[in-house]
Amino acid sequence: MNCKADLIINYLKDGKLLGVNITYIFEEKPAGTAGCLILLPDIDEDIVLINGDVLCDIDFKALFEKLEKFDFVVIAIVQENSVDFDVLEIDDRNKLIGWKEKPNYRYYINAGIYGISKKILGFIKERYGKGIYLDMPNLWSELIKNGFSIGVYVHEGYWRDVGRIDDYIELK
Repeated sequence: MNCKADLIINYLKDGKLLGVNITYIFEEKPAGTAGCLILLPDIDEDIVLINGDVLCDIDFKALFEKLEKFDFVVIAIVQENSVDFDVLEIDDRNKLIGWKEKPNYRYYINAGIYGISKKILGFIKERYGKGIYLDMPNLWSELIKNGFSIGVYVHEGYWRDVGRIDDYIELK
């Protein structure tokens, strides 16, 4: 925990008022989204990791059901963007090879929510030492190289990244 740690701790305290028990883990230096997992105590359960600036109504039961089939699950959000102009496709010799009139692009983005099996937690602790920087794309690459199965859970409900002030102000 680094970013705005004092605000979070002052608000949540030990969690008793919310009916939960909160233990804080602090990074000596930023370790990345996946690097922080090395600091966890030994856990013999699958876990969910959520970026601190995400608000959502994810179905955790469905996520854990996905973790029964995969070692690691990335939650995806569908995004669509339309382009107000015609999009030209050009090859490396500047020859026109495609033309799309005001296209609409549909793609999946990383929601900043991950289902992580206890098998993956063990792999991370065995493979990496404290103090290293490990982001999720690098972890994903290492997991693929080492034969782990990675699935995607497409969340179609409410999801907002409030890490930017404009997005926070737009909350409903």
